[in-house]
Amino acid sequence: MKSDDATLDPAQEKQVRKYADLLLRKGGAYGRFPTPVSDLVGAAELEIARENALDKVFLGSLYRSLPNSLKLAPDRLKSALGKVMGLLDRRDRTVHIDKDLHPKKVVFLSIHEVGHDFLPWQRKTFDVLEDSDSELDPETRDKFEREANCFSSDVLFQLDTFAKEAADCAFGIRTPLALSKRYGASFYATARRYVVTSRFPCALVVFNRVKDDQGTDRLAFRRSAASSSYLARFGPLVVNAVCGPGTLYYQHRPFGKFTAPSPCTLSDRNRENVASVIEAFDSTFEVFFLVYPVSARPAAFSAAGARLSFPN
Repeated sequence: MKSDDATLDPAQEKQVRKYADLLLRKGGAYGRFPTPVSDLVGAAELEIARENALDKVFLGSLYRSLPNSLKLAPDRLKSALGKVMGLLDRRDRTVHIDKDLHPKKVVFLSIHEVGHDFLPWQRKTFDVLEDSDSELDPETRDKFEREANCFSSDVLFQLDTFAKEAADCAFGIRTPLALSKRYGASFYATARRYVVTSRFPCALVVFNRVKDDQGTDRLAFRRSAASSSYLARFGPLVVNAVCGPGTLYYQHRPFGKFTAPSPCTLSDRNRENVASVIEAFDSTFEVFFLVYPVSARPAAFSAAGARLSFPN
């Protein structure tokens, strides 16, 4: 399971939003769809490397080129030579992205790397900063990664622009799918933004499809997110690491792309049962569930057949 990697305290969030707004204005990005990532990278006075291979040869050469005062400790260098997805080299103002990543992941990671440079308190820390599957310098990295993730989300979804548009759409899991295409972001990034900025109590739960020892399908919990009103009413989400028969999510798993909104029951902080709705989307990579109480928005069921359109 991936830990929550995009939550900040209010003071941090305010600072990150300030610089996200600054970059959006500097790049003239407000109201342009999909969000113009290349213009924003340029506005940050950075560029995406056209050709590079983020492999051991490239990384080894890069790190050997650093002056001794900036050399990484051996254990950090070993970690850096693992699967690196993105790298910011401030010395030549270049962002290197693994070209084998899904295009939507490249979009998010590009602005994530820009965040490492555009947030001034991060800019002073490293000349070379890589984002890999390994944790480097955990005490500092956790904070920096959360800030860069939130910065990327704020920029890609143009701060409050996304939430305002989403609020005008029928509530349901098809709305973030449509909005992901409009903003040029991945479905996960869009669905997470949809939930955490919603004024309604709702939660997103994400699974991988796996098989047990007998080869039977199961759902392995990956990550989750919830609106503040959901957390206030229901508390933090508690989900089994693996869900099989008899569990809510397994029972409502999709056999095609979508499931229709279906009734279910949630237990609130007072341990009272609350009539709720669950619907799902299978992206082929992950399975997404949206859950929310019926009373949050009676029109929620209209989302199943909603046709979405947006102004140019």
